[in-house]
Amino acid sequence: MSQSFEIIEFHHHNIKWFGLLENCISDCDNTTSSLGIIFLHGLGENRTGLNYIFSQISRKLADAGCKTIRFDLAGLGESMLPLSISIWKEQYKEVYKLLRNECKEIWTICRGTGCLAIPEGEYGKIFALNPCSPEIFNQTKKNVLSKEIDGIIEPNTKSAVEYYKFWNNLGVETESIGGLRISLDFFESIDHYVNSLRSNYHYICTNSEIDIYDSSTRLTVLGEDSLFRMENERNMLIDYFLKGVECFGTEAAVNSNVWP
Repeated sequence: MSQSFEIIEFHHHNIKWFGLLENCISDCDNTTSSLGIIFLHGLGENRTGLNYIFSQISRKLADAGCKTIRFDLAGLGESMLPLSISIWKEQYKEVYKLLRNECKEIWTICRGTGCLAIPEGEYGKIFALNPCSPEIFNQTKKNVLSKEIDGIIEPNTKSAVEYYKFWNNLGVETESIGGLRISLDFFESIDHYVNSLRSNYHYICTNSEIDIYDSSTRLTVLGEDSLFRMENERNMLIDYFLKGVECFGTEAAVNSNVWP
């Protein structure tokens, strides 16, 4: 089975931005080919995802017959757009509209602050991978974000534990944080949207984050490392989504007691 890769051009006012659309070009199963999947990366990442995990998942799901699309959120990766959650939401609507014209159902796989890009409304199944937690953000922001220089936040590194928890919660691998300069206005917008994560999302976390979720949350625990650096834990995540694709369109998928 081979894949097709297509660069899709979008516009925000006079600025272009691009999405990478992937799907198989051989005789795929007719059921799974009607499933479209959108990827939304975290704050310190680009469309390839944390340690290329979204690239890996996307290609596996495209092999299974899905149409997938990845793009750089505004202000991140190679995007020339300003860093803005409101623009992220506009990007998401454009991508969702594109896939909705071609697919019967849309899923979204998001991570960290990428989970904040989904607008209010019904947008299919949302899989939130280690999403931005309001509890961690609110508990740590005052100590971590203690300095502002010319409107840009300079993180305070006195508390290593809080520093790690804060940035990892937003989708930033702290070992690679150099060059990430974020305005106070952007953090205030996180403050505005962070409590809007909805209970109907399918939350996926690792054992290191399980304590921040309450018992009513639809939660799947996969592995130990929130950065998914080990191959076996990456494969667990990939297998989780492949299982969902296998169930898609079947009676099992309609049953709320069966994945997902």
